[in-house]
Amino acid sequence: YTPLVVQEQPLPEPVENPRSPAEYQSVEELYLVGLRLEQFHNGIVDPMPYYEEALRRDPSDLRVNTLVGIRLAKQAKFAEAEQHLRRAVERTTRNYTRAKDAEPHYYLGVVLKERGRLKEAKDELWKAVWRDGFQRAAYIELAKIGCLERDHPHALDMIGNALDVAGRSSKAHTLKAYILRKLGQNKDAEAALDKALELDPLDVWSLAERGFV
Repeated sequence: YTPLVVQEQPLPEPVENPRSPAEYQSVEELYLVGLRLEQFHNGIVDPMPYYEEALRRDPSDLRVNTLVGIRLAKQAKFAEAEQHLRRAVERTTRNYTRAKDAEPHYYLGVVLKERGRLKEAKDELWKAVWRDGFQRAAYIELAKIGCLERDHPHALDMIGNALDVAGRSSKAHTLKAYILRKLGQNKDAEAALDKALELDPLDVWSLAERGFV
């Protein structure tokens, strides 16, 4: 028997409780405090005062406007969300710059789709597919718009692009099954649903779609 020698390790630094927004020196600090509160789902401290203080100092800040736009979109406040996301897009594309991060374009496209402005939504979503991180999500939204416009052949092309980028998305396979069903290709739709349920046997949308095929 050899006793285990436990080496003492320094404890990690304790988490710093957020100070009042006015105490932070920079917009970046305010953004990071708000982001941490959101990531850890702090139910006591609201991140919005930190974002509001950041926007008071820089109304066009890219990252803060994007986060606020997403928060408002999740609350179905699409008109307000659009305002913030447009500010983010204007900042990131200033002087004809091609946006390095497609996040503002993608979420602006989603918001415009929800507001029924499909042509504008497509314009933003096509910009989002320039960047790898949002290709799958943007192609899925473009496929949904194709369904709304009853252009199912185009929607099928778009969902095919999404699956080429990330083939392990059960939601994408289910949307493909829906489109194929609308095109009268029920056998292919069943195969797409089989793949979706193989990836996620508990996917509610896939199970519901199965009843229509």
